[in-house]
Amino acid sequence: MTTRKILNVTRKIEALRSNNAQLEALILSYHLNYNLLKFLYNKLKVNRPDNSKLKLIITDIESQLEQNPELKRILSKKNFKVAKFTLVKTESILKALKSKLPANTSKLLLENINANHLLSISVNKAIRS
Repeated sequence: MTTRKILNVTRKIEALRSNNAQLEALILSYHLNYNLLKFLYNKLKVNRPDNSKLKLIITDIESQLEQNPELKRILSKKNFKVAKFTLVKTESILKALKSKLPANTSKLLLENINANHLLSISVNKAIRS
């Protein structure tokens, strides 16, 4: 995950948002957040098999935040809580998307963009360290 890739995806999200394609922007934002969190998870060097499930990644990062001072320096608990809440909320809405169209995606999209920024700051810290 490079800063250039993050910037390109962020530009795509903003373009979709300005074109009133809220749902597509929400899905793209969710995937960016997920990939950023997965990148941070891989920086932990946990000896587990491929944990691609979001909830497993979140629980592993939560347990490592208590023990690993390097991770604590890269990703603060406050920023992780915001990202965790947003990702779990978005995942539940995307699962419900199969049966019905969500009513208000713009507020959730703004929360996702906020989480994007917080996680990208943490990823930049991780890249530089």
